[in-house]
Amino acid sequence: MGDLMHRLHADQIRLEDAAETIPGLLVTEFAAPGRSDRVARLMADNAEQRELIEALQERNAVLARQVAELRADLRTLKGENATPDRGCHIAEVRCDEARVLIEYGYTPAEEAVMDLDSPRCGPGHPEVIEPIRAFINGYWCDLQDVLAALSDDVLVQRIGEGREEMPA
Repeated sequence: MGDLMHRLHADQIRLEDAAETIPGLLVTEFAAPGRSDRVARLMADNAEQRELIEALQERNAVLARQVAELRADLRTLKGENATPDRGCHIAEVRCDEARVLIEYGYTPAEEAVMDLDSPRCGPGHPEVIEPIRAFINGYWCDLQDVLAALSDDVLVQRIGEGREEMPA
């Protein structure tokens, strides 16, 4: 198979070299009479279609990249790739239909140990869950800042400011 391919390639090069030495010789001149116009038209149509296909493939590649970027942005906004700080945990909290990710610290409860010989002697403590941050629009926000911004007084003030900026 390899020798055949080499022979065909060598013949192709020889024919191309021969065609270059004869001025004005075109491949279509070897076509049967009356067919050369059709062949030339078909070749032109094929070239035009090939260009259109290449343009569509390029456009599809651009669109595929844009879709991938949008999907990554959506995953970020939804918090699918959100990670907590070291030693913290994430919980999903539902507020009606809204979904909020909350980062929190957790300390498990310890029972009181009143045996003086025990290395864990002490009064013990209840379970501690400390909310730290909320994941909003793709960003971790300090929960105290969020809660302060959502207090009734602050919300009324910001709504009033927003209404003043809106065109009538």
